[in-house]
Amino acid sequence: MPPEKYRIKIRIHRNRVRETRSVILVHAVLWICSLRKPNIMTSKIKLLPYRFRYYGVALTIAGMALFAGFMWFDFRITVPVFAILSSFLETRAFTVTTTNLTDELLMVALLCGFFFLIFSKEKDEIRRYSIFRLKAWMGAFAVNTALLLFTMLFFYGTAFITILAINLYSTAIVYLLIFNRLLRKERAEKKP
Repeated sequence: MPPEKYRIKIRIHRNRVRETRSVILVHAVLWICSLRKPNIMTSKIKLLPYRFRYYGVALTIAGMALFAGFMWFDFRITVPVFAILSSFLETRAFTVTTTNLTDELLMVALLCGFFFLIFSKEKDEIRRYSIFRLKAWMGAFAVNTALLLFTMLFFYGTAFITILAINLYSTAIVYLLIFNRLLRKERAEKKP
């Protein structure tokens, strides 16, 4: 047993440790509470510079041109590629296979093009456009969900798979339509 004076110091030290732990816990809770979600009205959304809009338009046009060539003119770019999983006539994993790369290129071009169009600033970006962006996302998600529900109920087989492929881009297309409609409406109201 330690002498009495050491026992008192040990008790005081234990109490300070408990107090320190509770103070740290309180500070942690207050810090977590201060990390509340930002208000869209007061926060600024980080967007790509306006010049990326040009890249988006170029990539979207290139993707549409590849799509037209692929669908109507039987345009093909056949190259050997590394595939993690390939299932045409037989299923193979981690292999090099020769495939038509046109459809992958057009999907990547369209996806990157829509990404740049959606996430680049307007030339005269103002805070109010953040609200338009939110409204456009909500509208695009609602329309896309309704279209998916409709196709799940009335389309089957290969037609359904085709619509799922179209669904990769339908949200972006509907978003761009709604957002640009809101922008045109806002600009029309500003003109005298």
